[in-house]
Amino acid sequence: MAYHLVIIDPQFDFVDPSGSLAVPGARGDMQRLAAFIDSNRHQIADIHVSMDSHQVMDIAHPHWWADDAGMPAKPFTVVTNHPERDDLFVGTEAGGDSQILRTRRASDHGWTRRYVQALGVEGRYPHLIWPEHCLTGTEGASIDPTLGAAVNTWARETTRNVYWLTKGENPQTEHFSAVTAEVVIQDDPTTDVNAGFVARMRRADQVLLAGEALSHCVANTGRDLLDNLAHDGFGQRLTLLTDATSNVPGFEDFGEAFLSELSEHDARLATTGEVTADRG
Repeated sequence: MAYHLVIIDPQFDFVDPSGSLAVPGARGDMQRLAAFIDSNRHQIADIHVSMDSHQVMDIAHPHWWADDAGMPAKPFTVVTNHPERDDLFVGTEAGGDSQILRTRRASDHGWTRRYVQALGVEGRYPHLIWPEHCLTGTEGASIDPTLGAAVNTWARETTRNVYWLTKGENPQTEHFSAVTAEVVIQDDPTTDVNAGFVARMRRADQVLLAGEALSHCVANTGRDLLDNLAHDGFGQRLTLLTDATSNVPGFEDFGEAFLSELSEHDARLATTGEVTADRG
């Protein structure tokens, strides 16, 4: 049996405890995943690794926004359109306090309002401000070294190349999923469905999904693969490696919802050890 391993965002800012958006448990996830790769090297046909890649000025970062005092929005603020004023937004902080927000650059206002509206109608999540993370060219965007070593050894030993999937480069939209952005921007094909990735998953024997974070980028990647491959029986070929993914704190319900969705699609939940035992 050949495995096709999909690893979502195994990057410093998510994995390292000092990362700007560190996910508790992520370092252990990557250690177990690296050990799995080393132990099953020749049973893994392909490895896909998605890499979050952001600018400072990003619609989901604090400095896109300004409050009445000109200060950036606080991380983990939920943003909605103002119910009465087209020129304003409402930011609700984690503790429940609300404040008025504007886009820091006036030129961003029109698109931002349409974007927040689109998320309210079709989005999986409300618009949330995150700490700056995975900034292009910084340590935060780099791959976890333990996992990176395992992936590169796999490439050398099998003479195969890793498929690197960059996402999040367009600052006008969130891009949780490795398949497509939260809102597709018409003149930017990088935000639309990654047809090559989907096609390779259509041909894959068994797909193993892991990475960070279960509540967001792993969940949306899995959902988009299931949606795009609904007629290919993909769910029966998909296994989530439950000991190689963790939730963003406070969003555990999002992760649980995704696990329920996987069950509805006949996908499997298994640890790396259980998958290794299957091979034996």
